[in-house]
Amino acid sequence: MNASECAGRLIWFKATAGNDRFHTYVFQQRVGVLIDWFRVLRSDERGERFRAWGGINDPSCCTPGDANCPAKSLDETYGLDWCPGDEELLKYVGKDGYTDPACDFHDAPLAEGEVHGPKDQRQSACDLKFGTSTGMLGIRKFPNPRFDRDKWVKLNGRAGSWEGYNGKIPAAGGSDEPAKSRLLDGAVEPPYLIGTACGSCHISF
Repeated sequence: MNASECAGRLIWFKATAGNDRFHTYVFQQRVGVLIDWFRVLRSDERGERFRAWGGINDPSCCTPGDANCPAKSLDETYGLDWCPGDEELLKYVGKDGYTDPACDFHDAPLAEGEVHGPKDQRQSACDLKFGTSTGMLGIRKFPNPRFDRDKWVKLNGRAGSWEGYNGKIPAAGGSDEPAKSRLLDGAVEPPYLIGTACGSCHISF
């Protein structure tokens, strides 16, 4: 593969172009369909992921606590797989200041005679927004700066559990209305924002 093809492959596998906010907030609010990302990405069910969801496991990731996995507990990763780059990303869960790995991406040089040259006018590579893998190829995660760890642990019992967050809360209208999913409750933010790359639909064995 030439340099341009290699760059395109990396973008296909990792680039979300900022759609993590769409999949975390806008999709639920505007489309009205709740995405329970933990149900799909929980690391303790990594072995069933393809059978249950059709997602392909990222071979570079691991379940915390497994032999040779850098993370020793699901609490370290908030219940998801540990993946390369998480040693930096996890420092910024609940904080600002994360520098996305895409900022280090170097695109292929412009081809000779490129009509948009000779000056390189391409947008900043940081805007590709790679994040790190969730453990499923094409699905990427980013630290949520609005996450409150203390509130999360109080709701779920520990950092690596989503049990309380995935539960039901009484509807505001009273007992005559059905309980609502806590995924609708903006008062509790998840630890990650989840984005999708092209490869989420277009990677196969």
